[in-house]
Amino acid sequence: MSFKLDPNHEAHNQQFAFPPSVQFPQSMEQTIEFWKQHPPHPAIFGSSPALGMAEIRQFDKKYKLNLPNAYKIWLTYTNGLNFILKKKVPFIFSLAEIPQEIEDWKQEISLIAETLQADYGRDWIYPLFPEIKNPEEIKLRKFFPVGRDLNNDLYLLYPQANKEDVLFVYSNDAYEFKLKNSNLSNYIWFLNLYGHSHPQEIDKRLLPFIEKNIQFKP
Repeated sequence: MSFKLDPNHEAHNQQFAFPPSVQFPQSMEQTIEFWKQHPPHPAIFGSSPALGMAEIRQFDKKYKLNLPNAYKIWLTYTNGLNFILKKKVPFIFSLAEIPQEIEDWKQEISLIAETLQADYGRDWIYPLFPEIKNPEEIKLRKFFPVGRDLNNDLYLLYPQANKEDVLFVYSNDAYEFKLKNSNLSNYIWFLNLYGHSHPQEIDKRLLPFIEKNIQFKP
């Protein structure tokens, strides 16, 4: 289904040139620089004032959290990221949303275990991670919620030793995790491209950027 943009928005999208070849950032700093140079039209994404690192550390200490480093760096650019066309969806949670999202995730963990154990018994963890070779080594409590999408699926980071955390998307309708865009830097990089093509239902230019080769070992 097509969606007609206003002339200003259309002109904004037309002046943006997709990268000529598949490129992925090497860090969140590169992702942020790309957003600074090529911001999507404000009708697509709404942002909030950036936070200082001292404020973020104070929050971390107050709630006894260990915020993912890439997420903290993003907060110093903008406090979350809201998709605002037609309806507001927190694609990246603001810092103020995190405590409740963590509590909701703890409750979801209990629901996952209870529901899947009833269906699969001791093997309940395996259908939850259809793409992972050794899902029994994954600890659900280690996941950190960072955002949602238009389907209300939850995006979560899982820590990796000496690497940027791996990004998963969790569907609570299907009780299933899927690997997504390898890490938060790549995902937010992709959201920039998405913002420059949306609201087209399908833009083939996006396809090569949807997922990078993902290496994940629990």
